[in-house]
Amino acid sequence: MGGSTAAPGTSIVVTAVTPWVEPDGDFRIGMRVDGPLPADAVLTTQIHQRLRASRTTTLRGALERVIASDDAGPPLQSPRDRTVASLGDAATGVVVDIPIRGTRSGDSERVLLPNPGIHPVTVSVADAAGTELASTIVFLNRLPDTMPVSRDGSPAAVSLSVYALVDGPAALRPSGQADLDPATREQLSALASTLESGVPGPITLAVRPNLLDALDRSEDPTDRNILRVLRSATSGSTPATVAGMPYVDVDVGSLSESADGRGEVLRQIALTNSTVQHVLGVEPVGTTWYDGDSVTEASLPFLEVLGARRAAIPADDLRLHDPRSTPDGARSLAVGLPPSTLTATAPDESLSRLLDEGANGSDDEPGPGQRANQVVATLMATWYPAAAESGSAGGSEFPGPATLLRTPVGTGPAVLAALYAALADPGPITLDPGAVPTAAAAVDGEPVTAQVPADGPTDPGPALREVLDTRRSIDGYRSLAPSATAEAAEWDRIDAQTLHVDMSAADRDTYHRRILADIGVLVAQIEMPPERQVLLTDREATIPLRFRNDLPYAVDVQLWIRSVRLDVGGGDRRIVTLRPGENRVDLPVTVRAPGGTLLRIDASSPDGALALPAVAIPVTSRTISGVGAALSVLSLLFLAGWWTVSIRRERRRRGPERGPGAATDR
Repeated sequence: MGGSTAAPGTSIVVTAVTPWVEPDGDFRIGMRVDGPLPADAVLTTQIHQRLRASRTTTLRGALERVIASDDAGPPLQSPRDRTVASLGDAATGVVVDIPIRGTRSGDSERVLLPNPGIHPVTVSVADAAGTELASTIVFLNRLPDTMPVSRDGSPAAVSLSVYALVDGPAALRPSGQADLDPATREQLSALASTLESGVPGPITLAVRPNLLDALDRSEDPTDRNILRVLRSATSGSTPATVAGMPYVDVDVGSLSESADGRGEVLRQIALTNSTVQHVLGVEPVGTTWYDGDSVTEASLPFLEVLGARRAAIPADDLRLHDPRSTPDGARSLAVGLPPSTLTATAPDESLSRLLDEGANGSDDEPGPGQRANQVVATLMATWYPAAAESGSAGGSEFPGPATLLRTPVGTGPAVLAALYAALADPGPITLDPGAVPTAAAAVDGEPVTAQVPADGPTDPGPALREVLDTRRSIDGYRSLAPSATAEAAEWDRIDAQTLHVDMSAADRDTYHRRILADIGVLVAQIEMPPERQVLLTDREATIPLRFRNDLPYAVDVQLWIRSVRLDVGGGDRRIVTLRPGENRVDLPVTVRAPGGTLLRIDASSPDGALALPAVAIPVTSRTISGVGAALSVLSLLFLAGWWTVSIRRERRRRGPERGPGAATDR
């Protein structure tokens, strides 16, 4: 609860609360009173009995009941009164100190709190007649006399990881232009407002890289300002960490079941790395996997390969093997995920609601210090039971307790400032990223483990097939035009978006058709040789092939050339490089037989994925082949020999007919 009022218009706004108190320390509350307040108003504080677990509820459950019901329970000590005026100006802010002692032999002016635990403390203001004007509840966390240690001898602490998550639908149009939907832009604007006010401690920005791409391409002033703030937040004195995650929201679990699917996830991660580096100038960190809503058994080894050490998995998707660890274990412990070495912790949505809505979400919300106090007390409700079981380092349950706190994008900067201020000094709660447990927590000496779903939430099969088909064309253009890296990279981005779990089949088709159309327009800039008549007069000849490349860069084209009457020098297949403009390729041929034939030329990208128009060039040869010439010579020689023999025979036959002494005419 927060600032509940008994008099209309009067409320207590808590601005700061001591996070925990040593056995003989001072509990301090910073506050102000808004609204009408008599000059003789009295401020009363009262410490109530420490909260305890029972057979039906955990310590955290008891705490949450107090927060929800505004009932602090039985008092432990008598109330203490003081005039508001003696503390200062209540309208601008006062500080209330409550000294405590851990033993009866201590200073009697201090409040006796003999046992460690969480004590509700009521704070109220009333007029001189005793009429209550406003009241609220904060929590005092009294530490034990001897602090427990971790198994490695370090102080026992709950690991707290704070992150902001902003996701949304595909943010680039098929044309590549930015297309942030209003709801996503509102979330990004709210996050920018929080970051611009300053976050004085470690925080991870789990902002979908596809959204960063859209911000970088947008000319909208709001988007440019958001990008400016994000760049500043990731490069300041306490730079925010950028989470490594897929480029768009994909079903990693289902994709992990096939080699093609895993390949696409790897491409998504590679695209994320290049996008974050280009837009923000930093390297994303993927040790915590924030896309936990699609983690499956099949994906666990793959996530390890990707460098993940922990997954943020919703509590409903974690089936704990040990029922003693429920219901708080999934959101308060590092849970093992055998047989992998990964751990999982469920994002604590209850804590997120405390930051966003305060105690009960009413219009009369608590101040920033009270919200931070409620978060700290809830974390301490995890720490106390583990501390009670950690009497020695060897039997300690630390490290193990861990919490993932998602800050709602609308969280007020003052709330985060109060939380980070409360946790600035070393104590039972640490924001140190190095304190994140690397192994499963232990309860009663046994590791806490859980099982994740066997199947992913969607069937990415149709979307995956379409992505692969389009990628073949993209890769085909890469092989055709190796220097056209900008075009191919842009198509990769557009293609990657179509694996988004919420994209409809019709929208996917629009994206793919746009990519293929763009590729087709560029390929059409390559002109094949004209189908003109070619006349060959020599057996060994060269046919000039004239290509035209209207692209601004060279392309590599694979040619498959064949003819039934011609042999092509160098083989039927070859790759030619066409420079921008006119290109002449001299094709050496050998005539096998004279006459007419067609020289057929098929062309494609070197990998064969993209086909160019085929041509058939008419070729006429008036030459005689070597074999034909030899046969002709032999035929002539045979005829010459036959004629010679015939003439000689004829002469011999005529000679005897005239004989010696024959008569002649005179």
